[in-house]
Amino acid sequence: DLSGFEFFMIMLSNSLKKLRMPDKFAKVLAGREPREVKLREAGSGRHSLWDVKVVLDADGHMYLGRGWEQFARAHDLRLGYILLFSFDGDAVLTVKVFDVSMCRRHYQRDDDASTRLFLLSSVPRLASQREQQRRQRLGGDGGRRGSDVAVHGQAERLPLPGEAAAVSERAAGVP
Repeated sequence: DLSGFEFFMIMLSNSLKKLRMPDKFAKVLAGREPREVKLREAGSGRHSLWDVKVVLDADGHMYLGRGWEQFARAHDLRLGYILLFSFDGDAVLTVKVFDVSMCRRHYQRDDDASTRLFLLSSVPRLASQREQQRRQRLGGDGGRRGSDVAVHGQAERLPLPGEAAAVSERAAGVP
């Protein structure tokens, strides 16, 4: 039973078109390789599955092929991101995405109320990320483009923790 088999991958520059799976995973599946797997982002439920072709080369290396690029683009996967895969034994790979901050990325789904609740409860953390992104766009980005780290393309700036209180105190006349 391969249910629960886990492995991680680091996004490299050549990982967008196809993604090479670990050789150990290919060996464990030897003779039972699926022609297709379904990818799902952890926490998205079973309704958000991506069909991805499995390709084997002449040397026995296994790759995620057609469909992988669409998944990667939809999840804005970037160089250095870490992906944690969990195989359920039924040709479904659940993926957790960690960005270059080493923190897990959560993706907003318009039809996923639990994700909206998570995002609402995470406003202080998101505000801090947005402030960091704003600083990077203004030049303190270590040579990276600010768009490389945008969260879901949202440009608005939320107040940082403490800023809202300071604004309220000023409005109330507190020095």
